[in-house]
Amino acid sequence: MKIALRISRATLTAVVAAIAISTLTAPSLHAQWIDRIAVGPSGTWMDAGDAKSAVGWGLSGVAVITPHIALQGEVHWFNDIEGEIVNLDSTPLALTVQLRKPSEGISYFVGAGVGYYMLESDVDLDRAFGPELSDVLQQNNFRAVSDVDDEIGFHVEIGTEIALLQNLTAQVAARYIWLEADVEVASDVLALPTPQGTALVYLDDESIDMSGAGMFISLRYSF
Repeated sequence: MKIALRISRATLTAVVAAIAISTLTAPSLHAQWIDRIAVGPSGTWMDAGDAKSAVGWGLSGVAVITPHIALQGEVHWFNDIEGEIVNLDSTPLALTVQLRKPSEGISYFVGAGVGYYMLESDVDLDRAFGPELSDVLQQNNFRAVSDVDDEIGFHVEIGTEIALLQNLTAQVAARYIWLEADVEVASDVLALPTPQGTALVYLDDESIDMSGAGMFISLRYSF
């Protein structure tokens, strides 16, 4: 079931990206509403707050509507963002409105945006209990599963776009992201003997505040 869910989300992401790119690159739309568009690979780093910092890679595109207003879309893939007891995979689809100040060969901007974060989770017993106790639990067929809903996040940014060649630009931005994920964890309850008596071993739900600073970089071809 989990594999099927990942496939469907990957397919959804690819379809959304394809529709967005084909729509933005339509000659009639380009001529009437958009001054310039640029598409290319991108990467992003997020501090991830309570979780371990993570790096994601993906695609991004920007539609410069006027010299002072631009609309940016992006999709990135993050794997194994480490919480206290769970790992998260995240695929955010983000949209940002940028206010720009263009100059010769360079453009400065500030922006604000929203992201739809597609999330998946799994329990890491080694991190939750430590390697030794984790081995004991696995020998006793201890089971733990987790589930997490997709979340909406928000971000602000400040950055610059630099013209490298006639149709090639690079963009760098510093961001702050607001994002929180509530992970539901269901586990067995196992009674283990200790020198102090019997201890009940189980896992509770985890709330992960992934708000924090971030960086965004991209290399794009303009047309």
